[in-house]
Amino acid sequence: MKKALACIMVIGFTVTTPACTILHEIQPTSKKDRTVSMNNNSITYIGHATVLIHLDSLSIMTDPMFNDYLGYFAKRYIKPGISFENLPPIDVILISHEHYDHLHEPSLERFPKDIIVIISKGLGETIRKLGFKDVREMDWWESTMIKGVNITAVPAKHIFSKPSGYIMQGTKTVFFAGDTGLFDEFTEIGNRFNIDISLLPIGDYYPYLWFIPGFVKMTRERHMAPNDVPKALEMLRTKSVVPIHWGTFKVSGTDLHEPLEWLKQIITERKLQEKVLILPHGESMTF
Repeated sequence: MKKALACIMVIGFTVTTPACTILHEIQPTSKKDRTVSMNNNSITYIGHATVLIHLDSLSIMTDPMFNDYLGYFAKRYIKPGISFENLPPIDVILISHEHYDHLHEPSLERFPKDIIVIISKGLGETIRKLGFKDVREMDWWESTMIKGVNITAVPAKHIFSKPSGYIMQGTKTVFFAGDTGLFDEFTEIGNRFNIDISLLPIGDYYPYLWFIPGFVKMTRERHMAPNDVPKALEMLRTKSVVPIHWGTFKVSGTDLHEPLEWLKQIITERKLQEKVLILPHGESMTF
């Protein structure tokens, strides 16, 4: 495991970030920016925890983050897979929890305010203050129906926050885990739903302050790592996994490229090529 040394450390937003993560150029994506077709069920990885999902007649955006910077101390390493200007019309925004890299107010302010926003119970006032008219706060296991797609808030484990994952049920079933560690409730989620595709985070599992007793354990309990993916596949009984939360920002001691390289090694060793589908920034898959 690489132990990243911070240039200058600041503590905020419940993360520790080095000032040296702004001294780089933002790289373009490998795909030419374009508008994604909404004619088929599809998933497009935009970056970090931001994913565009088209399910039946519904367009869903998760944890939108389109700015170049998170605050002043973390800069994107790669441009959004789709620029904000090229997004299709969005029906629903799902917010997994209130941390700044997931509930990013400057990005949310750019969206039309008639979009439905779904968020954990008790966090809706922040969204209403931004002008959104239809804000639905949901406890775990509560559901709401939108255009024939049933969306259910499900448990997540991400301490120092009010986290939720979301199950989207239409002609197919998609699970957005948000930001979470691997925990027992994955089994219950898998028992309750017949999941086709799970969007699981694989980054930020190692802290900058690795030398402080307990920080490594605490970070691992609240963030999945690549070696959690095989167990998550079993617990969720999901047909396939798309990894998210990698390669966009460096907000922990985890090396930027390590999660994906580690996951590729696990895929090869465990023969999971048919189960784990890696989408580079800006790439889409239909299902």
